[in-house]
Amino acid sequence: MFIRLLVIGIFICGAIGPVRAQEMKIVANFFGCQDTQTFMQIFDNDMEAFNKAKEIATSNGKCTNFSEGEPVFVIGWSMPEFVKIRRKGDLSEYWTVSTLVK
Repeated sequence: MFIRLLVIGIFICGAIGPVRAQEMKIVANFFGCQDTQTFMQIFDNDMEAFNKAKEIATSNGKCTNFSEGEPVFVIGWSMPEFVKIRRKGDLSEYWTVSTLVK
């Protein structure tokens, strides 16, 4: 019980807590996917297959489209090429290319 109260106290004081997401903007119309595997599978195709795979993934909710100028929060990075982002007020997180956000 003491440890639980200690952790709660430290969390309230700010010594432990969630990492603050960095607010950025989308620099070009593009898309992101909830997992990197889906994102990479879409790119492993010719242009016609790419468009079909992207359309299927966005219609079933695995991916979403982002618009230029849209504010997003950077949640994490995976290698320099990928970034995990979410929209303001949204809980869903998506992986996309890191050059998409500034």
